[in-house]
Amino acid sequence: MIEAAPRSARGMVTVELALVSGLVAAALGFAVWVLAQLVTLDLCQLTAHEVARQAARGDGAAVARAQADRPSGSTVTITDGGGATTVVVRFEPALLGFRVAQLEARATVLNEESA
Repeated sequence: MIEAAPRSARGMVTVELALVSGLVAAALGFAVWVLAQLVTLDLCQLTAHEVARQAARGDGAAVARAQADRPSGSTVTITDGGGATTVVVRFEPALLGFRVAQLEARATVLNEESA
């Protein structure tokens, strides 16, 4: 015969389920945030490549258009030297209002010769 749980143990499964559900929701939210940061890093890399290609060609208008497509909150640094153009795009993601890391995408392209 199955005995009923003591009165003090009633509702324990409900409390445990509520706590585990909260932890699962927090873990899922964190995973989505990490995925969003990876997508932003990819966008920074695409921007770095595009800006470097256009800067190596000497096309200032195309450089401005490519920089306009960068992810919001990111910075673009262009360095030209040694026959090559290097572009660095930096982004600092925030988690719950705190800056957690600095993501950086870099591209280097050989300069084209002027005709």
